[in-house]
Amino acid sequence: MAGSMVTDQQLLDAYREYGTFKGAARALKIDRNTVRTRIQRLTLEGDDADQAPPPPDGFHVVSVCQDGQGNVKSVKSRPDPEEPHREGCPTGHRVTGLSTLYGEGGQVVGQWVKTKADAVSKDDMIEAIDAHMERYRGREWAERAPLIYIPPKGQDLLNAFVWGDPHIGLLAHARETGANFDLKIAVADLERSVVALVRKMPLAGTALFLETGDLWHAQDDKQVTPRGGNKLDVDGRKSKILEQGLCCTRNMIDLLLDRHERVVIAIVPGNHDPDNAIVTRIWLQAVYEGNGRVEILDNANPYMYYRWQNNFFMMTHGDKRVKPQELGEIMLADRPMDVGQCQHRRAWTGHIHHKNVAEFRTFRWESFNSLCARDFWHHSEGYRSERLVEAITFHARYGEDSRARVTHQEICDAR
Repeated sequence: MAGSMVTDQQLLDAYREYGTFKGAARALKIDRNTVRTRIQRLTLEGDDADQAPPPPDGFHVVSVCQDGQGNVKSVKSRPDPEEPHREGCPTGHRVTGLSTLYGEGGQVVGQWVKTKADAVSKDDMIEAIDAHMERYRGREWAERAPLIYIPPKGQDLLNAFVWGDPHIGLLAHARETGANFDLKIAVADLERSVVALVRKMPLAGTALFLETGDLWHAQDDKQVTPRGGNKLDVDGRKSKILEQGLCCTRNMIDLLLDRHERVVIAIVPGNHDPDNAIVTRIWLQAVYEGNGRVEILDNANPYMYYRWQNNFFMMTHGDKRVKPQELGEIMLADRPMDVGQCQHRRAWTGHIHHKNVAEFRTFRWESFNSLCARDFWHHSEGYRSERLVEAITFHARYGEDSRARVTHQEICDAR
């Protein structure tokens, strides 16, 4: 029987006979919600409304529930719309409803007051956050100290954490390339890698956070390489990749701050992300503004340098038409005083995703592996290399002291 064909009297008779919405709906062969809605409306409009106890001051009845004999079981009320009802409410809340349960003799058995927080506009929320954060601007990081004690001998050590070409945002499918890879996997692997490396490294006063280029797989939503226009396999749009990638980068740096007194950050521009690398550096400068424990190297120049005690480091992506043995000449031309005064000189590159080491007359060159998986094009062209990250410890006077590495298999086993 269609709900519209059931008269109000038939509905009331069925409800009084069976005593429940479900029983009446089954007898009339209509939807239970239809029975409930119409019964509540009829109760409020009909003579049965007089049987409902009067609502508290400031409320009006919106529904009455009765049993099959017409006895009131519960009443739902709402505040009058003239003004919000706030009696007994926490600050910033208002009453939205009142449910009253009655016993067999009509006495009140229980009441439930429903409240809701007052609506806050977006502008009010932004203004409140700005006002709250203003007192912390530039202070929180400056006052924060490492979570562990750095012994005196650790002051003569620098831990260089090197991530070769992370390619955050790269997409690969195991059926095509042998390994799945996406934004979620990239972020998780990077954060696990820094935890694993820190556990293997000695306590040191200074940490160098080095990303050798191509931190980001794609420059923008065109999803092609900026110079060659080669199509890239990308996991999502730029906004999502930047949000998660920047959060990951900060988490990694914060962990190094917990374990070192000072952190130096080098974000090298790559051939996939020449502009995004600069944006990342500017964002990090804003994040760590006022923090005397953080130094962020300028990356407007594709050849970046950092001098620490008797060690001098050159960092570049390695995609330019410069042979490894020529990097020493560029280093000498750009920074002759540092080259002459430092005994231990290193040139570090990425780009090729595999390990190469060569020692020349005036410096040592080294390229680093990447932790990311291969995309389809590189896989089909036959490129292969071990997936790992490295960290190198340098002594202030004696140069390289030790190194540790974490393979991708170690990271997978730690999941």
